[in-house]
Amino acid sequence: MYTMQNRAIQEAKEQYKVKGFGPQEVDCMVEIFDQSPSAHPHLQIKNHLDSIVDGTYCAIKWPWPALAKLSTTLLPGSVVVFAGSPGASKSFAMLQCVSFWTKKLVQCSIMCLEGDLKTHFLRLLAQMMEECEITNLEWVRDHPIEVQSAYEQQCNIFDELGQTIYTASSDDMNYYDVLDFINDRGYRGDRIVIIDPITAADAGEKQWEGDRRVVIGAHKLARKYGMSVIFVSHPVKGHLGPSLDSLAGGTAFQRHVDGVLWLEALESKSVTVAGACGRSETEIDRVMYLLKVKDGPGQGKRIGFRFDVQSLSLAEQGLILKNTS
Repeated sequence: MYTMQNRAIQEAKEQYKVKGFGPQEVDCMVEIFDQSPSAHPHLQIKNHLDSIVDGTYCAIKWPWPALAKLSTTLLPGSVVVFAGSPGASKSFAMLQCVSFWTKKLVQCSIMCLEGDLKTHFLRLLAQMMEECEITNLEWVRDHPIEVQSAYEQQCNIFDELGQTIYTASSDDMNYYDVLDFINDRGYRGDRIVIIDPITAADAGEKQWEGDRRVVIGAHKLARKYGMSVIFVSHPVKGHLGPSLDSLAGGTAFQRHVDGVLWLEALESKSVTVAGACGRSETEIDRVMYLLKVKDGPGQGKRIGFRFDVQSLSLAEQGLILKNTS
């Protein structure tokens, strides 16, 4: 019976002959080709299943348990949008992620297109020490002993974090620069690369074409290096709430990504959540909307958070079941 595998092998043999290889060389190369996924597509499935079993192919977990369980968005080859309105603490959340992943020995990096390096380092130190006043210049000046102690406790990890946090060298970083950065970090072995925010980069004269180019380009690089790319984004002006249509930029940020998470700030309110200890009533002032979850059971769900002003970090409260007030 003439199978697809036989046809692939026959075509390979003919190509080798055309290129001038002798009979023995052709037989040797065909034998090698016959063991490849190209000749036997079922091997692609087997190799993929084997990589899942041995842990080579897995989703990197977010710092928050409920989100990690409901949204396995950080698989190798994925592109994710992490959106939210101004003041929703997106950048604090991304620094929290970088610190968490670095401690878990996940190689990652973040390109911060807003703010300078000193500002981001101070925010990170405040998060690690759970002391927001470290970002207050007057407090730092008046508490030199406490500041020195905080620095000495965290200086070792800052040597590692210093290799993960980058700021733009100019104010006109464009999408080509973004893709160059992603490629560079992927080549160096990063598992996760964050661009915060992608909306600060120049998309070019034709916004929609630029958006598609950067998303498709990021996907190609993510697959090439087995990494995940996170684009931090904003809503369009006058948006009516968290939704895919409210994302800034072209439709590529909706259609051609593997996940869209939206962090929204709100007035503190009481909700019922499902947490590690079962159902409970709790106060929240942030909601994470899982607008698009390609892999995982969280599509359309909401997770409640509190923003801890002392540590400048997000504290997950659990999956929202219903509002009680």
